[in-house]
Amino acid sequence: MLNNKKIGKRIALLRKENGYTQEQLAGILHVTGQAVSKWEIGNALPETSLLPVLAGVLKTSIDRLPAPDWQKNEFFYKSGDLARYYSDWQIIYCEEQIVDCSSGNSPHQHAVNSIIAKKVKNV
Repeated sequence: MLNNKKIGKRIALLRKENGYTQEQLAGILHVTGQAVSKWEIGNALPETSLLPVLAGVLKTSIDRLPAPDWQKNEFFYKSGDLARYYSDWQIIYCEEQIVDCSSGNSPHQHAVNSIIAKKVKNV
């Protein structure tokens, strides 16, 4: 079962991360600012036909919008996002695996990255 409030929080987070106001996002999607507000507070969901455009504008994929098991202490990063935070680290080993999960009574998959890195000494 989809949780409107969690999806709304996810949309709001991604909107802000991409530098859009509710009105700007509404303009791109040809909906009202009130519609975006309703999504973000969990009172409504975007029409299915809007999902591809919404995901594209928010630089994510449709399947990551619902994020049924997203918790407050979990963060979503696009590939390469963390590199700017760890520019003074040397990556020794990096591997990505896809694992099956059924949390939230919804079968889905997660990409898990295993990274071994060491901090480079300041010169």
